[in-house]
Amino acid sequence: MAHYFMVNHDKRFVAIASPKCGSTAVRSWFLQTVGADRAPLSAITTYMVDGESLPALRGYERILFVRDPLRRLVGFYWNWIVRDSTKWCFLDERREHSLVGATFRDLIEAIDRACRHRLVLQHHLLAQVAGLPTDRPPDHLALVERLDAELAALNRRFGLTGYDAAQPHGRPMDSTLAEPVMDRRPDEFDPRRAPPFERFYDADLAATARRCFAEDVALHASIPGARPLRVEEPGVPRPTGRHQTRDEIFISIASYRDPFLPFTIRSALQGAHYPERLRFGVCWQAEDGETLGAYLDDPRVRVVRFPYWESRGYGWARAEVQKLYGGEKYHLLIDSHSYLAPGWDENLIAQLESKPSAKPVLTTSAPPFTFDAEGEVVLPWAGTDRDGVPLISCSQNSPHGFLDFQMSVERSSGPNTRTCFMVCNFVFTHGRWIVDVPEDPDMINASHECALAVRSYTHGYDLFVPDEIQVWHLDYRNYPGGVRRTVWETKSLRWQAEATDRLRERLDALIYGTGDAAILGRYGRGTLRTVEEWAANAGVNLQRA
Repeated sequence: MAHYFMVNHDKRFVAIASPKCGSTAVRSWFLQTVGADRAPLSAITTYMVDGESLPALRGYERILFVRDPLRRLVGFYWNWIVRDSTKWCFLDERREHSLVGATFRDLIEAIDRACRHRLVLQHHLLAQVAGLPTDRPPDHLALVERLDAELAALNRRFGLTGYDAAQPHGRPMDSTLAEPVMDRRPDEFDPRRAPPFERFYDADLAATARRCFAEDVALHASIPGARPLRVEEPGVPRPTGRHQTRDEIFISIASYRDPFLPFTIRSALQGAHYPERLRFGVCWQAEDGETLGAYLDDPRVRVVRFPYWESRGYGWARAEVQKLYGGEKYHLLIDSHSYLAPGWDENLIAQLESKPSAKPVLTTSAPPFTFDAEGEVVLPWAGTDRDGVPLISCSQNSPHGFLDFQMSVERSSGPNTRTCFMVCNFVFTHGRWIVDVPEDPDMINASHECALAVRSYTHGYDLFVPDEIQVWHLDYRNYPGGVRRTVWETKSLRWQAEATDRLRERLDALIYGTGDAAILGRYGRGTLRTVEEWAANAGVNLQRA
């Protein structure tokens, strides 16, 4: 099973734990708190339900126990390959791929192949997010790395008693073991002396593991106080000055038949003060003959590729990119035809961290750039009356109430200028935004921008236009024939009509509060602020004028 769903009907909560995520301790805690502490662990089945039953438990708080996926993989390897290879020492649900005798490197590489070939992993290796109900996200994320404190806090919240928090969890660790162990055979370990987690990884293995479990990485990183396992990369100089904590930036790019994608990646790398800290996530909806050259082999560039005719629009492509997120501290969302200023990475981090908000977002409609006859970048508005940081305008289209965000003719008057709107050719914020406000794949066109703006606001995010432009957007006249290819060219009128109807239904539920909000699932409103507050600030009529 992917999860243990344990229901306490008296206190009206559901505890959710995955194998190798403190699940034995969580099950013991649950049994003790319901007065069944003398029962064997198998008694937990009395209190379990399947995930499909959870939506019927309205009003029950959901508590998901989350573990750092890199530590979880080491836990699996140590328990079921090193210490006991008789029970769960196989890769897949069908038990066709044995792991007997495998090194830790063998395990990670086997998982990588399984993910690429869509092989279903056995339940100890399934992602923690796999099989979770989609009607709404968990109400509380409990960090396994501080399990005793989390359980004690839950006892206090629900008035529970009977849990012995003094019992040890996990494996005894020998911190004196300093050498790397990822290539040791299981019989070369002393099962009584477990090496530290970090000794099982090098930079490449850690990157592969984070890619395979990107959603788990993002979920874990979203918990305040979480400390993902850090693996030093050999050969990378340690930075000096203010940013000594490896402020990595995840750059989201959805590219559709775009010959300027390699230019955009190159511009980001060449402009950054710290190119080694960049991590690209690219949904490459490729034209025949398109190439990324050496970037396909660059470990900083994570790519998911689709034939262009399989594309399902803006929201879908950006949602595919977000699956590549690896828990980086910052997130830059740009188009696949962008130019970035020299030193843009340090500049945007400094801007973001200066904002008077715990959850700031920088966004604007990026001004245009073009090329001269020699292929050099030109900023046509520099030094003109159109220079500066554009504000964002909103028009509300009747009768359906679609909200259209565009570049305003007005310019920002100074630092910390707030906005209610968002344009996705430039968004810079903390990486946790991807977890809090994930892209809705059913937002097929630019309407996904108004959905993201509303959801960000209701999740407590404050939107600002940047103090200084660091990203520019290509003037479409630079494309062959002055035309950029679009998804809709390959879609039937029926597909477009059905997708537009779904979009309209979702926007009605999200913004206007009509229809069934349950259709939104994890892409619904936040609970920290209301849509009505957003609309009042934005000047949007929720009665659809």
